[in-house]
Amino acid sequence: MWKVMLGFHQIQRQATCEATHLDTIASGGKLSDSHVNAVMHLELELLRWIRNFSAWIDSQKNFVKSMNGWLVLCLRYEPEVTADGIPPYSPGRIGAPPVFVIFNCWSQVLDRVSEKEVLDAMKIFASNLSQLWQPYDMELRQKMIANREMEKLHKMREREAQVINKELGALNRKLAVTSTAQNELPLSQQSEPGSLQSSLRHVFEAMESFSTNLMKAYEDIHARAEEEKSEEVKGSQG
Repeated sequence: MWKVMLGFHQIQRQATCEATHLDTIASGGKLSDSHVNAVMHLELELLRWIRNFSAWIDSQKNFVKSMNGWLVLCLRYEPEVTADGIPPYSPGRIGAPPVFVIFNCWSQVLDRVSEKEVLDAMKIFASNLSQLWQPYDMELRQKMIANREMEKLHKMREREAQVINKELGALNRKLAVTSTAQNELPLSQQSEPGSLQSSLRHVFEAMESFSTNLMKAYEDIHARAEEEKSEEVKGSQG
């Protein structure tokens, strides 16, 4: 799965590198109402993508951690106290079956792979989209008094903005927790939003890097699983 996803993200990154006129279009003049609406909708969909992506990764990590924790309870495992303290849990060292070793390895691997760079890149791009539509929203506020159609349009945008702010609030809380856990600065203290071109490219660069890391991690887990199977076969034959 991650190998296939990596291929798609590489294509997406290449496409964003070739979209050289993205910033020119965005800054080329006054946007129409339909363009402003499209930008707001894009930001909203992006924030939903961030939320779903984060929930998906969390679900995978929580599943593996829960399974590994449950398997630990199935062992009569008593931590060995040494002169250097208590060594980390290692089911292979105590002769546990392969499934215990594989899930423990899997859990450790997922702890080392962080999705924070992807979430940060997505949020920066969402922030750049906000900078596009917000000035037009202020202009619309000034016009709507004299035009009922403008008032309807403003109310529609206001509802979209409320949903965007709700999604953004959830994302900020997620990033704050991740930053604290990894002893990192909040996103607002790390970098300033750049151009649409560079921020969109960074999204897919981060996705490419994340997919690469997970693909390699799962290849290592698969290799470890094959080793454990081979050792089990040798043990049964001996």
